[in-house]
Amino acid sequence: MPDMTTDERLSLLGGDQPFWEGMLSLVEDGYNVYPYVMGAVDRLGVPGVRFADGPRGSVLGRSTCFPVSMARGATWDVALEEKVGEVIGREIRALGANFFGGVCINLPRHPAWGRVQETYSDQPVILGEMGRGANARHPAPRHGLRQALRAQQHGERPLLGRRHHCRGRPSGDLPAAFQARHRCRRLPR
Repeated sequence: MPDMTTDERLSLLGGDQPFWEGMLSLVEDGYNVYPYVMGAVDRLGVPGVRFADGPRGSVLGRSTCFPVSMARGATWDVALEEKVGEVIGREIRALGANFFGGVCINLPRHPAWGRVQETYSDQPVILGEMGRGANARHPAPRHGLRQALRAQQHGERPLLGRRHHCRGRPSGDLPAAFQARHRCRRLPR
């Protein structure tokens, strides 16, 4: 930041592509054909955030289309989600992106929420385990999924009770791997 000019600092407040140019690109090229760049400072070699979207895998180019997150969450298969996360991460990096916004780890509070299919579950335990699984194999700089998950985690805390993240102990219906990792704890005020 100290090496940046005032204009370069101000440019970080918006995307790098002018609005109407971007709108024309949506019409002519299609949505998310290439990563959307924000915050690049070529003079200093800062690549910026290179965003790729898609709840079923990256929508860039001819990327793999996976089942929607809610369907993957219904499997409770964290090992499989690790593999899905690895493929998504490799594909977005190969296509020039470094930030993936397609895995939603917000806790749905109402079934009519318009993006409910983009999350893993309405259960905090499954949501957390699958979200962890999606980025388990990758350190933060290597793969954009962890960065997206971390950003979403800081946006909205999943609270079901007044100050608890769960309403009690896990039921016996949960797989042993989920039961072993789940702990009901009070959140700070």
